Amino acid sequence: MAKMWTKKEEAFLKKHYRKMSNGELAEKFSVSPESIRKKEKRLGLVREHPRRKKEKEVARPAFRKWTKKEELYLRKYYLKETNAQLAKKFKTTSKAVEKKLWRMGLKRKSKSSRLSEEERRKKIGDFLREKYQPLTVEKKVDTSRSRAIAQFDLAIKLYYAKKYKQAEKAFKKIGKEFSNLEDLVYKAKQYIKFCLEKR
Repeated sequence: MAKMWTKKEEAFLKKHYRKMSNGELAEKFSVSPESIRKKEKRLGLVREHPRRKKEKEVARPAFRKWTKKEELYLRKYYLKETNAQLAKKFKTTSKAVEKKLWRMGLKRKSKSSRLSEEERRKKIGDFLREKYQPLTVEKKVDTSRSRAIAQFDLAIKLYYAKKYKQAEKAFKKIGKEFSNLEDLVYKAKQYIKFCLEKR
């Protein structure tokens, strides 16, 4: 027959479940260790695995309430940080983070399908070169735009020649001299970040 737990016994269990083993608790309450495990589960008490003690992870009940601030942080950093890093920050388990990301519809690409940073940048560069090819005079294009495109092309060439400092200067020049061309300035700013990462 299942044990009827009093509030006092539940409070004792909540207070001591991390300090005492299931065997010790079973002996105190005159039940089996399995009964203790089941009761802990019902109360949402999760024991730390010995390996996790080293990581100093603090486990929380399985159904935790996430704050708006935590959800915003997850949206911003889920691609930059691992589940373990996020779990440590929020003092929960990696599995809880994984489930929350899934519920929010935030998916990471598998490592095999993820493009390397260099491949991604090359694709962006190819796209921009194709879209913003230097235009001929016959098309009567705004001269400042054609100069900006030529400057962008020079900056891209410097970047792929791994002359990151020079490329950064060339991209910054686009932002200063052609600030009215928002689409080019935006892409130039992205490449400035890439240059800073490479140096």
